[in-house]
Amino acid sequence: VALLAGIVVIHEAGHYLAARSFNISVVEFSIGFGPKIVGFEALGNEFNLRALPLGGFVRFPENYNVTKVEQQQEAARQAFMNRRKEENWTLW
Repeated sequence: VALLAGIVVIHEAGHYLAARSFNISVVEFSIGFGPKIVGFEALGNEFNLRALPLGGFVRFPENYNVTKVEQQQEAARQAFMNRRKEENWTLW
């Protein structure tokens, strides 16, 4: 069980770190399922250990707006293209 829990921690930490590195909000990082045994809040997130250590999850906000994210990505792409034109970059 300890080995499985260790693998789950590493796996879920990957999801958590990837989301945070892309500025995606995370509500909760939990190891296990079922009722919460112990938890704490840090970095604007809730970290929990739950009763059944057979998995885990990273919970994102329910109001995650895909359209807004796509608009932000398009704005970033346009800003990059405009900068490329202004600085007269060449693509060999």
